[in-house]
Amino acid sequence: MTMEKPYGKVRLAPPAESNAALARILVCVRPFLDAMHLPIAVINTEGRYVYYNEESGELDGCSRDFALGNLLLNVYPTMKPEESTMLTAMNTGRLYISHPQNYFNARGKLLNYLHTTTPLYDVSGRTVGAIEVGWDISHTEKLQNQILSLTKRLTARGASGSPKGPRIITRSPKMREVIEAAKRFAATDVPVVLFGESGTGKELLAEMIYAESERREKPFVTLNCGALTDSLIDSSLFGTVKGAFTGAENSQGYLEIADGGTLFLDEFNSVSLPMQVKLLRFLQNKTFQRVGSPKLYRSDVRIIAAMNERPAKLIEEGRMRADVYYRLAVAELEIPPLRERMDDVPLLVDFFLEKYAEDIPYEVRGIKPAALDDLMSRSWPGNIRMLENAVLRSMVQQGHGGMLERIAEGFEVGDDDVAPPEAAFPDRTKVPDPANAAALEERKAEDDLGLGGRSLEEAMKDYERRIIAHALKETGGNIAAAAERLSMNRTTLNYKVKKLGIVRRVISPDN
Repeated sequence: MTMEKPYGKVRLAPPAESNAALARILVCVRPFLDAMHLPIAVINTEGRYVYYNEESGELDGCSRDFALGNLLLNVYPTMKPEESTMLTAMNTGRLYISHPQNYFNARGKLLNYLHTTTPLYDVSGRTVGAIEVGWDISHTEKLQNQILSLTKRLTARGASGSPKGPRIITRSPKMREVIEAAKRFAATDVPVVLFGESGTGKELLAEMIYAESERREKPFVTLNCGALTDSLIDSSLFGTVKGAFTGAENSQGYLEIADGGTLFLDEFNSVSLPMQVKLLRFLQNKTFQRVGSPKLYRSDVRIIAAMNERPAKLIEEGRMRADVYYRLAVAELEIPPLRERMDDVPLLVDFFLEKYAEDIPYEVRGIKPAALDDLMSRSWPGNIRMLENAVLRSMVQQGHGGMLERIAEGFEVGDDDVAPPEAAFPDRTKVPDPANAAALEERKAEDDLGLGGRSLEEAMKDYERRIIAHALKETGGNIAAAAERLSMNRTTLNYKVKKLGIVRRVISPDN
C-alpha cells in the first residue's frame, strides 16, 4: 500500500544540517533499532547511508562497512533513482506501508521484499532523510507455492472417491440444531458463514457441510487467512501469471484448484478491507483475474467463511464490509461454546481417550468420577480444543511423577492428573484470590511441564523458543554465535527470534 504525504511541499535540509539532525535522532532510537533484528536502513538528504545494520547487509549481500557513508545508488549500481523507495519517500513525501518489492541484491540473489518506508523530518518540518524497515518473504512465497502444489495434488486424489463426513460428537440439543441446519444448508449451493469462539469446531462443521453436499466429489480446499499477508492471500486465492513480478510463474490459485468444490476461508475476520473488495468481485459474478493478468477466469466454487468474532461487531468496527458480509452470509450458523453444551464433556472425554490410546505406551481405562466432575465444573474458554489438550496431557503425565509402577496393570486418569486449563487460558470472569497466589504459582509451575491446555503446535513453539533463548543466553545475546551453536544460518535465527517474540536483551530459558 502506498500513501501520499498529506501536507505541503517537500523541503530538504542541507546535507550538514541533515546529518546533524539524523545524528540526534539516532542517539535516541539506535538501541531500539538495534534490538529489532530486521533489515533497517536510514539515508540522509544526499542519499548516503547513516544507519545500516547487519541484517540489511545479510539481505543485500554487502558489508555494513561498505554501505555506511556510501551512496544508496553505489550500493545498488543497477538501480535507477526513481526505482528507489527510500529516495522517492525522501524527495516526494510518499509513505510505503507493507509495500512489496522484488529486486536482485549485490550477489545476484532474487529477493521478494516487504518493507515500510517513511521520510524523516526535523523540528521545523524539513526532510532530513528516510528510514526503511523490511523483511525478506521469498522463503514464505516459496513455501506457499509448495503448499498450493501439494493442495492441488491432494484434492485431485481426494476427488476420485466420495469422502467420509467428519464425526461430530454431541448430545447437546443446541448443537444438534446447528448440525441439522448445516445439513439443510449443505443441500443448497449458497455461501455459508460460520462464527464461534476459537476451538468450537468451525472447520469440522465446514467439512460436514462439504461432505453432505453435491460437491463432495470435488475438492475441499482450506485457506487460513489469519496466517498470511495480503500479498500472499492475493496470489493464493487468484493465482499468478509469469512476469507479474520478478520470479512469478503461471500458477493456479485456490479458486481454480477448488473449481466445482468448496473453498473454506478460515479466520476470515483477519482479511483486510482491500482484499475483501477483490473477493467481492468474485462473489458477485464468479469471475476473477490472476495477479498480473487482464484475462478473466471463471470458477464455480462454494465459499464457506469462518470467523471467531461476531460479524455484526466486525461491521460496526469497520473491519468488515457490509456488502461482503451480505454476499457471504446467505446462510449463517453460530456454533455454541463448550460451556453451553456441558453434556458433551463426558462424550468428548471418552472420544479423546480412545483417539489417543495408541499414542500412549500404557493403558488408560477411563476417568475417575471426581476428575470428570472437575472437568464439568470448568468454563473452558478454549472450548473443545482446550478440553482435548487437557485430556491428552493427563494421559501423557500418567507415566511420570512416580507413577510408573501403575503402568503394567493399567490405570485411570485421576482427579489429581487433570490439566488445570486456567493456567494457560485464564477465565477472566473469575477474580483470583490473593490467598491462593502460592497455590496458583505451584499449579503454573506444574503446568509448564506439559501441554497445559495448549495445542501441540503451541507447545512445540514454546519448546523451540526456550532452546533459542538458552543458546542466546549462553552466547551473551550474540546472534552469529547462537546461530552457529544451533547449526542454522543467522537470517533464519533472526526470523525465528522475531516470530517467537524473544527479546534478545533479556534472554533467559524461562522467559
